[in-house]
Amino acid sequence: MLISISDFGVGIPYNVQEKHPELTEKEAIRKAVERGFSTQTQPYNRGLGLDNLISNVVLNGKGSVYIHSLNGILSCQNGNNSIQYKINDAFGHYPGTLIELAFKTNAEDIFDIEEEEFSWDD
Repeated sequence: MLISISDFGVGIPYNVQEKHPELTEKEAIRKAVERGFSTQTQPYNRGLGLDNLISNVVLNGKGSVYIHSLNGILSCQNGNNSIQYKINDAFGHYPGTLIELAFKTNAEDIFDIEEEEFSWDD
């Protein structure tokens, strides 16, 4: 199954580079997915979203996550039950952020396949 999510905001690198201007765009995307890292100043439940998303898709779903934002790309794949991160410069500029989630699905895992009897009594 492939799910793609896109927005045309300022992009992940832009927000991260405001705190860490020394990072390249691809390094900024990698920084953004670190557990506990946040560009927000409020202390509640921050810095877990992208890390949790990647962990669930890559480790639990045996899938991969691809993030293209501005001129940077981060690919996350399963390598022996650990997450392998690969950062690259993009061949083209993406105005905002594109996240693609690819994971294996099995109908038996998703749907309860036991038959149920329905009654349409008044």
